[in-house]
Amino acid sequence: NEVVLKYKPKVVVVYAGDNDVAGKIPAEAIGRDFAALVQAIHTALPHTEIVCLPIKPSRMRWHLWESMKAVNALNKAFAETYDYVTFVDTASPLLGAEGLPTEDLFMKDQLHLSEKGYALWNRILAPVLEEKYQKVTDKDNGRGK
Repeated sequence: NEVVLKYKPKVVVVYAGDNDVAGKIPAEAIGRDFAALVQAIHTALPHTEIVCLPIKPSRMRWHLWESMKAVNALNKAFAETYDYVTFVDTASPLLGAEGLPTEDLFMKDQLHLSEKGYALWNRILAPVLEEKYQKVTDKDNGRGK
């Protein structure tokens, strides 16, 4: 309520689950929490578009990557069932040719994205966010479906 709903945004980006997986919460529980969050946002703001980002791979938490992929698969499957939820793959582009997270996309801790990592995410997300914002704006102005 205090972080999202009171601002009545046209588009919400959800990145969640990274710390949950690290905290050993099962993928199914994280997926249920994600679904509940999305449904709460949609109930309160039915015209808001929701963009879901997958948990990012990182070298610091590479040992958890299989669990993170399981959460990502659950969230992607959920997103695909609703018109107002879009899953955007910002995880795969962080992986290098050897299949591991590209080191310079992360800060020294190899957990948090570096400026270069965020620039990559921005290039991926900017067109999606523009499209979703325009979709909601068109609906608000009576030009959309």
